[in-house]
Amino acid sequence: AEGLAHPTTYGVEVDRMGQVWVASNGGGLSVLQDGGSIKVFTTADGLPSNAFYTAVEDREGNMWLGSPAGLVRYGGSLFRSFATDGEGIRALWRSRDGAVWAGTIIGGVFRCTKEGCRAIELPGKLGSYPINSILEDRQGRMYFASQGAGIARYDGVGFTVFDLAHGLPSNDVVKLYEDRQGDVWAASAIGIMRYRDGVWQRIGEEVAALRGLASAMYQDRRGHMWFSALKAPSTTGQGVVRYDGEQWRVFTTADGLVDDAVTSILETRDGAMLFGSKGGLAHFDGENWEQLTAQDGLASERVLSLLEDEGGRIWMGTAVGI
Repeated sequence: AEGLAHPTTYGVEVDRMGQVWVASNGGGLSVLQDGGSIKVFTTADGLPSNAFYTAVEDREGNMWLGSPAGLVRYGGSLFRSFATDGEGIRALWRSRDGAVWAGTIIGGVFRCTKEGCRAIELPGKLGSYPINSILEDRQGRMYFASQGAGIARYDGVGFTVFDLAHGLPSNDVVKLYEDRQGDVWAASAIGIMRYRDGVWQRIGEEVAALRGLASAMYQDRRGHMWFSALKAPSTTGQGVVRYDGEQWRVFTTADGLVDDAVTSILETRDGAMLFGSKGGLAHFDGENWEQLTAQDGLASERVLSLLEDEGGRIWMGTAVGI
């Protein structure tokens, strides 16, 4: 969209007022307001940085923002920076108790409320590696995934560490996801891992399209899991993979994807699957495929993130805006 702070978007979040928050790569923070107007916030408005990685809204309606310079909260009129030891924030999660958890770029986790942020000391080596992803499971336990030291699970009292020495197939974890059955999935540098009944297991090792850096995980309403992985080190796309609990099915451009390098997955309210990729957007209704590219009006053919708001509108974060 014209007027965005910076064309490259890292994340898109829709707040309870229907405003769209766009985390960008260096031009500040953009907020698309009702009526289509765009408000841009920068360091001149009190932000510690003009680049942002992620955003999450708390249950009071405050927007929390992770940047290379730390954590910021916006309460409707003023920005407030929270002390995170000067560390950049890559991962955010709002837990059911109302707290916001922040994972830092150089290792470390903070539990934040409106009063302030409290450092949570991670066990072992986890405090020295970037925290890529945070997840709260259905039992209220917090998971922290690191780039190099595995995963720590926190139950409010103590930690359980999952790493190569404790059954985790890979210590390099990029993303966490919990399905509706309560299984926790982890995307790693070697593929997909699943935590079920107290055991981590590599899943889909026999599927060639999952051998590489997993870039997206998603469960549809039928319970099927969808994955995509990029072949390292070239980051070549390998299509998207569907798992129904028993069988694997690989979809590529030969089936209808616009590009095999899939970076985001979303199921719409009408049950169609959307796949954002480096070449555009693919729409799959279970039988038929449709491809959308710049020729069809996309701001960019490199679709980085997908989101559906309460009105059923689809928002796409791309390499040149939304």
